[in-house]
Amino acid sequence: MPKDYPWGKGTVVTERLNSTADSDVTITIPVGKRRRYTHFQAQITCSADVGNRNLAVLFAPGGVGSMWSMKSGNITASQVGMITLGRDIPYSTTPRTGVITSQNTTANVAIYDSLPDVILGNGDTIRVWDVAAIAAAADNMYLFYSYVEWDA
Repeated sequence: MPKDYPWGKGTVVTERLNSTADSDVTITIPVGKRRRYTHFQAQITCSADVGNRNLAVLFAPGGVGSMWSMKSGNITASQVGMITLGRDIPYSTTPRTGVITSQNTTANVAIYDSLPDVILGNGDTIRVWDVAAIAAAADNMYLFYSYVEWDA
């Protein structure tokens, strides 16, 4: 039985979320469902507002999770930042103790890293946001993700 379908059932879902004029998005797993994400991509397109953004992604099963973030100052006015997480992407050399944090130091930055093998359930969350909150009402967030979902 494939590992993606822990109980021999499940539906593969791919979604795109365009959150215009908002750089703080939370996805909550519906009650009665379980999800195992296989791919997750977050992209922030910055407005012309000056300031150094710090894009972060937090998977929080049970309120404790794994986080990826870009170093503050990587992306600023009129630039794009992206974090891509996938099951087939190898781990980076970033130390992984406690909270997972990957950082990069270039503009128009892209981080590619492995996605943790975790099952999210009732009320667990994924949050994507600009930690610096430079222009939350003006920056645009785009999320692309795939997961296997089944009844809890």
